[in-house]
Amino acid sequence: MNVNRCECESPTIGTRHEGSSLVSYCIECGQPLLATTKLPDIDVDTTTYRIHLLAHDKPSVAQLKAVAKVANINLLQAKELAAGPNDATAPMLIFEGRAANVQRHRRDLIEAEVEFTISPEFPYDESAETNTIVFD
Repeated sequence: MNVNRCECESPTIGTRHEGSSLVSYCIECGQPLLATTKLPDIDVDTTTYRIHLLAHDKPSVAQLKAVAKVANINLLQAKELAAGPNDATAPMLIFEGRAANVQRHRRDLIEAEVEFTISPEFPYDESAETNTIVFD
């Protein structure tokens, strides 16, 4: 099979994005000729990121729900965590994982107006899209 020409012998090739793939195809008959995959950088980033919760005096129910979801704990545990230890300046680790999952949790925390930090520095902005689900 010649990837530069279709079986219909048309010399005209186009390209289109299909999900995370780039597909070359024949303009005349639509026959796909070649496909390559380009995953978003956030999906191939293997760095382990940590989300730390900053202490909050009186968190709302929405904030507690967001923290509970991210930390995979119940609401009572989230309330205790949000109150922080006696040293209220110490951030509490609530999640550790890969960039794609951190991005999802980050959106939840921002939406609920929860104060948090991510370390190391998270290089993706809020609009960075991910195409995969990464299980940590």
